[in-house]
Amino acid sequence: MDIDELIPRIDQGLDTILKKWSATSLIVVSPLAEGGDRLVAQRALLRPGTRLVAALPMPEDEFAQDFRQSDSRREFFDLIANAAETVRLPPQSSRRRAYELANHYVLEHCDVLMALWDGQSALGEGGTATMVALARRMRHPLYWIWAGNYQSGATLAPKPARQGLVQLESF
Repeated sequence: MDIDELIPRIDQGLDTILKKWSATSLIVVSPLAEGGDRLVAQRALLRPGTRLVAALPMPEDEFAQDFRQSDSRREFFDLIANAAETVRLPPQSSRRRAYELANHYVLEHCDVLMALWDGQSALGEGGTATMVALARRMRHPLYWIWAGNYQSGATLAPKPARQGLVQLESF
């Protein structure tokens, strides 16, 4: 994911959402997973009046175990510290189920889902592909920015040909 290319698209998307819903400020509901979740939250928090609601699939320390790099864990805890509210979802029988519950919570508490996604099938539990599929089933407004998939500590995947293109669904 070439962040320098995506930041203007995220900012444009946030502007579009504010205009569409005639709003003057944003409430961002996010589980703060690595990648797009955090990038959108960080960009939104630069705007005056933005409130971040962290919807965590499990307790912070347990969730942070999913982040391989110490910088990623630090970034996660910094965002939690800047959240206006932290929702700690109830324990589930599995990590997969915990991520699914977090996805449902986000979609039930937002007007539009902004997704940075490569359009590929899910790589792991509760990832962007799963979230987008759920949003589509619910006919939930989706602001999709095409972006390569990148996980902290992984080798960068080739940039998708559609990198940075925006697709609106049920918008």
